Amino acid sequence: MRLPNLFRVAKALFLALKVVRRQHTLGVELAALPMPRLVADCLDHLNASHGVWQGRARPPHPQAKAVAAHLDLPPDLAQFYACCNGYEAVHGKFPAAILPIESLRTGAACSPALSARLERHWAGENDTDVEGLLSVFPCNNLGALIAGPESYFTADIVDPALLLRRPSATDFTVLLLADTSAAMPKGHVLPRGSVLEIEGGAATSYPDFRHWLGSRASLFGSLANPSGNRREGSAGSRLP
Repeated sequence: MRLPNLFRVAKALFLALKVVRRQHTLGVELAALPMPRLVADCLDHLNASHGVWQGRARPPHPQAKAVAAHLDLPPDLAQFYACCNGYEAVHGKFPAAILPIESLRTGAACSPALSARLERHWAGENDTDVEGLLSVFPCNNLGALIAGPESYFTADIVDPALLLRRPSATDFTVLLLADTSAAMPKGHVLPRGSVLEIEGGAATSYPDFRHWLGSRASLFGSLANPSGNRREGSAGSRLP
């Protein structure tokens, strides 16, 4: 590769790393907010799409506390539903349409079950690092993209987990309702409350719902706000 091209590649990598770091910082800041602010500010960042899409928070379900207790939701997810009944699209393909609390169900309750969707995809695409296992990468870890997955899980990890968004044939977001042991390496455990963002043969893990939501919002907020400053909630993102 010629020297000028090397400089261009290096510059592109540096800029990409800068964007990723800015996104990570913003996601951490969002996740640390009190839940009402987290709900409003994340929605504001998610809506920074220049009109491509828009989402809104549903009013809280009147029995949210009782339903959360019945479903044994982790505290942060129960707090989220105490503030709003998930997000919904107003127009466009809003990227964080979170199911209302009354529609939450496990992966096994889907038809077909989420594990069956994974296995069907793997049989056709063969895009897993280890045959028959889901590759799991930790969130906000650029080194993992080079070093490889942190752990591997069997497809049935998704069946007892709680589905947070409407799934496609290969992509879905689930929250673990119990500590779950990896197939590889032995002894590695994803704790209850962890969120998995699954895309085909691989998944990204987040320590809890807060960090998943903050990271998803920061992905769009950091791109729409190059200064890296956290956007203050706008009138359109206020809780109902």
